[in-house]
Amino acid sequence: MVLDFGNVAERGADVTGVDISNTMIKLTEKNLKKAGLKARLLTKSVGEIDFPNDAFDLVTSITVLQHITDPNVFRKAVKNIVRVTKPGGQILLLEYAPERRKELTKVLLIKHTFICWDYENLFRFSA
Repeated sequence: MVLDFGNVAERGADVTGVDISNTMIKLTEKNLKKAGLKARLLTKSVGEIDFPNDAFDLVTSITVLQHITDPNVFRKAVKNIVRVTKPGGQILLLEYAPERRKELTKVLLIKHTFICWDYENLFRFSA
């Protein structure tokens, strides 16, 4: 099962999509219908998700965390993402805010981060 804060339904996974914007949920419903795909969609913030622990094999968050300005809400959101991911599951975070790199590293205890304009890491991780 996949918790998607972006879009992976076309890969055939059992997908739950979450967005804080009801407008985006409606647009996603329209796009899913047009593509003949299904997903469970919820209007919530990542800090408010109330799924059970270890519920998802994969959690994606695409350009979501960078919009959270309150550090406490940010930490809660990241911890929620970790909490709902199964042991051995995967988390994909894509953010365009380099200032969040240090904070994400601290909260998630990440060993490796990559920023698209960080060319030294690009070559190190692509090998």
